Amino acid sequence: MRMPKTDNNKYVLSIKETALVTEKDIAYYTVPVTLTNTSKDTLNYYNMSCSWQDLYTADNSNVFIASAQCAKNIPKWLTISPGKSETVLLKLTLKKPLETKPISFKVGFNLIKLNKKIWEEIMVDDPTIKNYIWSNEITVSK
Repeated sequence: MRMPKTDNNKYVLSIKETALVTEKDIAYYTVPVTLTNTSKDTLNYYNMSCSWQDLYTADNSNVFIASAQCAKNIPKWLTISPGKSETVLLKLTLKKPLETKPISFKVGFNLIKLNKKIWEEIMVDDPTIKNYIWSNEITVSK
């Protein structure tokens, strides 16, 4: 499927804070990631009802973004009005535990803008669709 070129400078992905959480002896970082539409047009974009976390990645190979388990996973059409934002909460784990020094990374979101034609043609988990926008860099420590 041929995707239209996205003008990514109209959208901002940002992270303001992280928190270290421990549940049942498993430690992970909660990371609120905010997508802001700075354009004058409504942003229509693709996501999934359950595996929405799969559209996120990190630029550091030690950072793993946890996915959810669910029974039904369907494509979703989401919108963000001009000047508005949407925030999701990611769970991040580290493949190797932190020793003494903090680790820095950015989070990327594969922004797939939608229109009616693309929505009718879209194929879930198409590995050829790559249009990442990147957050500011954050640093986590013990």
